[in-house]
Amino acid sequence: MAKQASKQVSDLVLVLFSLALAFVVWAIVRQQEILTQTILVPVEFRNLPPFVELEPGRTYAPQQIPVSFSFPKGEERMVGSAEFRITLDLGELAQRVGSTERFSEHAVRVSRDNLRAPSGLTFIEFRSEPEVRFNARLRVARAVVRPRLGAAPPAEGFRVETDQVRAEPAEIDVAVDRFHFELAQREQLDISTEEISLAGARASVRRVVGVVYDTQAGVYPMPTNPTNSVTVFVPIPEIEGERSFARVPIRYEPIRRRVGASLLPEFAAVTVTGPVSQLDRLTTSTIRLVPRPNEFLDAEAPGESFETLIDASFEGVDPDALDRLRATIRPRFVRVRFFQREPDPAPVVEAPRPTPIPIPTPTPRPTQTHLPPPVAVEDLSTSPSLQRTTPALTPVPIPPPPAQETIYQGSPTTGTNSS
Repeated sequence: MAKQASKQVSDLVLVLFSLALAFVVWAIVRQQEILTQTILVPVEFRNLPPFVELEPGRTYAPQQIPVSFSFPKGEERMVGSAEFRITLDLGELAQRVGSTERFSEHAVRVSRDNLRAPSGLTFIEFRSEPEVRFNARLRVARAVVRPRLGAAPPAEGFRVETDQVRAEPAEIDVAVDRFHFELAQREQLDISTEEISLAGARASVRRVVGVVYDTQAGVYPMPTNPTNSVTVFVPIPEIEGERSFARVPIRYEPIRRRVGASLLPEFAAVTVTGPVSQLDRLTTSTIRLVPRPNEFLDAEAPGESFETLIDASFEGVDPDALDRLRATIRPRFVRVRFFQREPDPAPVVEAPRPTPIPIPTPTPRPTQTHLPPPVAVEDLSTSPSLQRTTPALTPVPIPPPPAQETIYQGSPTTGTNSS
């Protein structure tokens, strides 16, 4: 009996071992079996530019793409994973979307690199055409260019005409996000330039500057043919002043030789407004007031008179500043009256005078004085010959000339006659 019981136990162990071995072989064989299944993988976009708009109401198609995978039998749990995705990068789509007024159709090719799935699955193939189609357009708005001026002022005596600052072109197209696109439908959209320095400027500034796109706020350059720079003109004139001149003569010279012109009034008061540096150059002699030409230029007849406006011009100022000088004249009108001029007297021609011939002055000759030798003089007072008596003279009377006879004798020194 004992031997029989021991034999039954060993048979039972052998059966159990066989069953375990068979299960292990079955499990190994089952684990090596490969299954194939097609899964609908959803499509999603990324990096869609903010200024690209997909047509609302019409989604991209297809939204799911069937993909075949293979996996070992027993790993069916991975089929229900949420890791299945087909991701399409639309970052370069902006370069292809050309229309800004209507939606255009676009297609994106799907590749194995766009597929994301659990690592335990093996990709086999796309079961349909791997391409996604959709309609898109650019969000574009018209923006006004606003030049940005530096804080430093121009040179002393100059100012900036801020209301005359302009950019060329004055408006440009920009790509915008949804917020700025809707904002541009209601009000004006502005875009700034780089800062323009005007420190110490003494003349108007014309400069090419870059356009600043605030991409953080949602304003972008156009993907194709962007406007990167504009030309900015900043007028910087001199500060203007005013000068008054009380008596400026009015001038007019008739064309005809024998006709003169009288003006009434002969002077006018002039007030000139313009750049201070040019006003300082003006005087009553550099301001020319002339009657405005009219028909009297062809009818300068003595006795005729005409009334006309007075025009002003300036001398001695910069030609570029002439258009900035403005004159106010009082009175505004002048009367021109023509009269007959007296003929000019004949010139007196003097007879030519003979040219005197100079008389040469003789050159004096040098003279020598020879003194005679001294002579002894006899004292005559003691001479007996000189001591004789001189006879006395008797005076004889001279008769006077006749009364009726007058004798003229000429003066040898004065050349006049004496009686």
